[in-house]
Amino acid sequence: MTRTTNRTTRRSLGLVSAAAAAALVLTACGGEEEPAEETSAEETVEETQETADDSSETGAPADDVATETEPAVVDEAEETETPADAAVETETPAAAGAAGDFETAAPGTELAFGEPAVLHTQQREEGEEFYAFGYVESRVTEIVKGDASFFDQFQDADDYAGLTPYFIMSEHEVLFAEGDEGVTNLEPGFDGILDDGTPAQGLIVISTGIAECPNEYFDDFVTGATATTCNVSLAPEGQEVTGAVWTGVREIDGGFGENSYLEEPVTWQ
Repeated sequence: MTRTTNRTTRRSLGLVSAAAAAALVLTACGGEEEPAEETSAEETVEETQETADDSSETGAPADDVATETEPAVVDEAEETETPADAAVETETPAAAGAAGDFETAAPGTELAFGEPAVLHTQQREEGEEFYAFGYVESRVTEIVKGDASFFDQFQDADDYAGLTPYFIMSEHEVLFAEGDEGVTNLEPGFDGILDDGTPAQGLIVISTGIAECPNEYFDDFVTGATATTCNVSLAPEGQEVTGAVWTGVREIDGGFGENSYLEEPVTWQ
């Protein structure tokens, strides 16, 4: 049997850059030394003069090493740093987060059925297991009146005698998401309001596959993901559920005395 949780809602209460360095390795190659021959002073002078002459034409070997290797060190360092800098430029927009492009609907916003509103959602605090935060565009599409026989499937059906179920149908699309993609139960939920403007009693159904109240949750909490959900509200005999409200998220908006959406919810009617 499916379990349920009874809930009453009151408006006054509620809810980079890694830098790489290049290293130039110089390898010296040499052979065996030949025995030195005896030379006269004149021969030594002549050889020294020839060496000096050759140096003036070709440049000293030591100068060749400096000329060839020093620019190579600079060039390699510049070539290595360029991708690192590019990585920073690529990551900056993602790090900044497109969250700044969205703003939650203000407290007291009133909408007609089918009109969208940007809402925020969060599960747990940042850094905790299963943390996720996002902005979701949601709309209440309709409120459907059910039949008392809906309660027959529950173990405690007798507790709902005299009440009529109403199904608040809604659609959602993720505009921005961060955190654990595997967290899927982040669809904004709605409470009903009666025709006299007072809060309706809510019913949390701990089950899936109920024909009258279908739910298709986010497969993954990522930008572009969509979902359709249903919330159940109850009306006493002689009254109707005519509207739906969103009263914020405790993790973001706080509790009693802090959450302005409790006093002035976003309303579809």
